[in-house]
Amino acid sequence: MIIIKQIRKYLTRIRWISLYRNKDIFYKHYFPTRGSLGSCGINSILEYPMFFDTPENVFIGDDVIIRSTARIVNSPKEKVFIKRYSVIGPDCMIISNSHQKTVGLPQFLSGVSHINDKSNDIIINEDVWIGAKVIIMPGAEIGRGSIIGAGALVSHSVPPYSVVAGSPAKIIGKVFCMEDIIKHEQQLYDIGDRMSNDEIVALFALYNYANLKTFGNNRTLTAEEEQLVTSLKKQMNYVGNQ
Repeated sequence: MIIIKQIRKYLTRIRWISLYRNKDIFYKHYFPTRGSLGSCGINSILEYPMFFDTPENVFIGDDVIIRSTARIVNSPKEKVFIKRYSVIGPDCMIISNSHQKTVGLPQFLSGVSHINDKSNDIIINEDVWIGAKVIIMPGAEIGRGSIIGAGALVSHSVPPYSVVAGSPAKIIGKVFCMEDIIKHEQQLYDIGDRMSNDEIVALFALYNYANLKTFGNNRTLTAEEEQLVTSLKKQMNYVGNQ
C-alpha cells in the first residue's frame, strides 16, 4: 500500500512538471484570469488553483466566490454562467459535456472526438450555495437562492429556493417560507429583478414547498450582527444591487 501511494505521488509530480513546462497552457487553465474569462463581474473572488477547460466560455457575475480546486469541464461549444451572489464550494465539478456510447467507437476516442456528445450550457442563478464536492451535469440550471448539499450529483435542473442533496440529487426541503422569500427578494434585488409574488406562489404549488422542511433562518439580526455585516461589506468590497 505504501509503494502504491509513492507511485501515485511520483506520477502526479511528473504530470505537474509536464504542465509547468508549457506555462501558457498551465496558467490559462489552472489560474484563469479575469481577462481570460468570457466575463467576470466586480468583486468576484477566484481561489486558486482551479481548472477551467475553456475559460473564455465561463461568465461570472458580481460578488461571486469560487473556492479552490473547483473544475469546469466545458468544450468551446458550451457556456457556463455563474450569476451574482453565488458561492461554489471546494472540489466542485461543473461538467457541460458528456459522451454517449457509440457502436464501433471505443471510449478512448469518444471523449477527444466529441462524436455524439451529450452537451449543453449550465446556468447557476443568483445567490446559490453549492456545497463541497458537488458535481453538476450538462444542461442543469440551478434556480435562484437554492442550496446544493455537499457531494450531490445534479443531473437535472433545480427550482428556485430549493434544497437538494444526494446522488442523484433530490429536493429535500426549501430555503425559506413564502413570506421570507418575498422579503429576501426585496432586500437583494431591484424591483425589476425580483421574482413576482405570483411566481413564488406558483413555485410553492408546483413543488409542494408548503409541506417541505425549511432550512433557512428568518431570525432578525441583532444590532451587533448588523454592524458586523456592514463592516464585512466594506472589507469585501460588496457590490450588492447598485
